[in-house]
Amino acid sequence: MLLPRRARTASTHRHLRLSLGALPFVVLVAACGGAAKPAVAPAPASSASSAAAAGSTGPIAAVVIVSDDDLSGTPKEVFDRASLEFQAGHAQKARVLFDRVVVAEKTRGLPLSQLGRDAEYNAALCSEALEEIRDARDRYRRAAEDGKGTSDSTDALMRRARLDVEIDDDDDLALATPLVVARPDLPPGDKAEVQALDATVSAHKGDLVSAQKQLDAAEKTIAGVTVPAPQNASAVPYARGEILRARNLAVKLQPVGNDFGQKLEARCQFLQDAQEAYIDAMKPGDVRWTIRAGVRIASMYVALHDELVAVPAPPAFSKTEDDKTLFRAAMRYRYRVLVEKGLDLLERVLRLDGKVGTKSPWIDRARGVRVHLERELADEKAALAKLPYTEKDIADQLDKIAKKNAGKTTP
Repeated sequence: MLLPRRARTASTHRHLRLSLGALPFVVLVAACGGAAKPAVAPAPASSASSAAAAGSTGPIAAVVIVSDDDLSGTPKEVFDRASLEFQAGHAQKARVLFDRVVVAEKTRGLPLSQLGRDAEYNAALCSEALEEIRDARDRYRRAAEDGKGTSDSTDALMRRARLDVEIDDDDDLALATPLVVARPDLPPGDKAEVQALDATVSAHKGDLVSAQKQLDAAEKTIAGVTVPAPQNASAVPYARGEILRARNLAVKLQPVGNDFGQKLEARCQFLQDAQEAYIDAMKPGDVRWTIRAGVRIASMYVALHDELVAVPAPPAFSKTEDDKTLFRAAMRYRYRVLVEKGLDLLERVLRLDGKVGTKSPWIDRARGVRVHLERELADEKAALAKLPYTEKDIADQLDKIAKKNAGKTTP
């Protein structure tokens, strides 16, 4: 079940807007390879208990919701039953009831009251609990639109943006972030996070100049927050990692030329710098950011490995087929460590599965990358085993390559 979060506070704590109260919860967070740290969720705030208290634009108490599979009642009574169902872990049933409250209010043809907006928001929380992340994102988007001009829209917009990151939807994220950052009630920590999300979108689009400016703004904002929430603090170095990863991937090793050595050195330096940024994103202990950062690091190892083993043998090692075969074996032997490093990191990431609270698409992505690496490692070991060379032969070939290239810039 999703963790409850206080209404109208910094959106770094989850909450369910209830009129009956909520149960206490504990969330486990862990950095990659580190120990889990318990953090008690804040006590939930109460939602408005009447149309008048909720600032309703019409007399909702007179509207009766009738259904075939549930008791009839006023929107307030149905809202209360939905809240109890959610607390009991029946998110599917709760969502149906919250939706009925919203429908009942919208039939009046007037803007939603506070009760209606809370029901719409809680229905989105139910979708998150049901691991229907795209549906939850779309519901938050509607909740933000229906609550436009109110403090309710800020929280819904923030959740929309975060779920865009979960489902890797840069197009929607690019639409959401300007709306969030324009909110006057947005806490500084959340503002830094949104600025960092803007930087990641720009990096993914290849606009590294804009990405760097947005990152600079995010770093300046987060520096002014005394104790930033983990997900705020993680987003900023993660964005720095995304920019460095984009620079890394922009350096292509082929076609191989006299600048190969410089290009490989640049790739390795960008990889190292990006890895350090991603590790910084893991340190605050937000599980989702830790998983994403781990997947990104492993993926960079994969990309570098795949490009290196695909480098053709230079003329000095291409005189015979045996020369080419031995060169290829040497490259696989030398750079197999990249696959092993990637696999080790992914194993650490996958240990965090179950600590997120709801299913993370990034865990599925991590599993996919792991399968790719396991297959690649097995194929390489099998290919090396079939060769008529010992590891000493391959090591000697690597020494030969090193001596041949002393002072040069070829593989």
